[in-house]
Amino acid sequence: MIIARGVTMPFRHCMIISLLLLLSILCHHHVYACVYAIDCFDDNPCTTDICNESTSTCEYPSAGDNCCRSYEDCDDGDSCTDNNCYENSCSYVDNGQCCIGGCDDNNVCTNDECSSGSCNYQPIYDCCNNGAGCDDNDACTNDVCSSGSCDYQPIYDCCNNGAGCNDNDACTNDICSGGSCSFEPIGDCCNGGAGCNDNDACTNDICSGGSCSFEPIGDC
Repeated sequence: MIIARGVTMPFRHCMIISLLLLLSILCHHHVYACVYAIDCFDDNPCTTDICNESTSTCEYPSAGDNCCRSYEDCDDGDSCTDNNCYENSCSYVDNGQCCIGGCDDNNVCTNDECSSGSCNYQPIYDCCNNGAGCDDNDACTNDVCSSGSCDYQPIYDCCNNGAGCNDNDACTNDICSGGSCSFEPIGDCCNGGAGCNDNDACTNDICSGGSCSFEPIGDC
């Protein structure tokens, strides 16, 4: 619109032109003019529609981080929850598929597992975390736990039954008592001819089956 110099326009026309210029500037910058908050309605439940009275422009601050228009707006990145959007508000419900807090029982001898929301602790065979975990019920071994595995170290000259005290002497009773061996001689027992000496030159001293017999020597 071109206005010749010296031509005076009515005040009303000047106001209309000024308003048109203002609207053109505001639209160019995507700024919306308003008088009341209703003028700023953007159909977005997650913004608060405000008319700034000092600038007569609309402002749209967020209505809050928990606001949503669909469940996609509520993704918390947590596989243990179901994400819901209800009445424009997010909610997060445990889906029962995870073990909240984890399943670590601080026991190196169990495999810790989470299954369907519950913790399971599976024992690891022949694993230990202290000496008591390695008891082999053998009084003649030192039960040792080393690096999570059991080691059974024999105790020298120890027994837990008579067989553990065998001295290979048929003329002793092999006894295990209190974890120690003792060997008690058996009377009238022999394990060789020398064990049956009756100091009689006229007998043959014989050891048979652990017993002595003395056979006379004829014409002696």
